[in-house]
Amino acid sequence: MYRKPDPVPIEETSIWLCGEESCTGWMRQNFTFEKSPVCPFCNSDMVQGTRQLPVLINKSIEA
Repeated sequence: MYRKPDPVPIEETSIWLCGEESCTGWMRQNFTFEKSPVCPFCNSDMVQGTRQLPVLINKSIEA
């Protein structure tokens, strides 16, 4: 009766992870404005990492 939702494509994505052990903050690398951002939650330095995430296209960068 109901149509199954289309599968969302997942890919290995570069992200920034909060360096503070107790903080779970992270953000996609292609959605940041700084080369080395700080965590918006605790203001700690962030480190590079990767995650399996749904594909998103940042159209402001491609222009």
